[in-house]
Amino acid sequence: MIYFKTSLVMSENMRGEFNAVLEESQELLYRHTAQSVIKNKSGFDEVVDHALDILFMTQSNGVGAIESNPIHENLVQRCVDIMHPDVPLSPQKVTIMHVEPHGVVPEHSDSPQYGRRTSIVFPLRPYNPTDWAVCRAGEESPDTVCEWHPCYAFSTEARHEVYNNGFDRAAVQIWVDLTTSEAYDRYKKDQLFCKPLNSNDFYFQKS
Repeated sequence: MIYFKTSLVMSENMRGEFNAVLEESQELLYRHTAQSVIKNKSGFDEVVDHALDILFMTQSNGVGAIESNPIHENLVQRCVDIMHPDVPLSPQKVTIMHVEPHGVVPEHSDSPQYGRRTSIVFPLRPYNPTDWAVCRAGEESPDTVCEWHPCYAFSTEARHEVYNNGFDRAAVQIWVDLTTSEAYDRYKKDQLFCKPLNSNDFYFQKS
């Protein structure tokens, strides 16, 4: 499995808190410096930088090591609290992913070392399907469209890419160390998120 939607929604108030943190933390954004080789329109190989900024919010001795920040820790904990206690998370747990207008995150797959085989995504901005630049993912090439949804999950082990439009693009991601198939199986069994939710920050959308 590459991608699935969930019925979980992050509240408007919490989205506002994350957006405020992103605005106030511009100097803390970590530019993902990887490069990918892609075929350009002429069919030739072209080296493309990842226009991806990451706000790491959890203290770590590894990539993206940061100083302790009580506001970040509070937001991370409130996200972690909605996860079923048996779900393994990456040491990073929660990040904000940012792509500048017209930025490109070229086709790539993530290293297993991050412990982020599946990413649970909560779009922050733009917060609508019309203006949101979709992520495409797939086993051999990114041929599955991960459409805008208040909360969706996709496989970072699959090849994936984002070609952003003219809008600033940002999303909260919970880093889950399960395959997307395993995460989906847990979701269908009500073992991915806590039910019922003891949270004012998230709610389940009625179908």
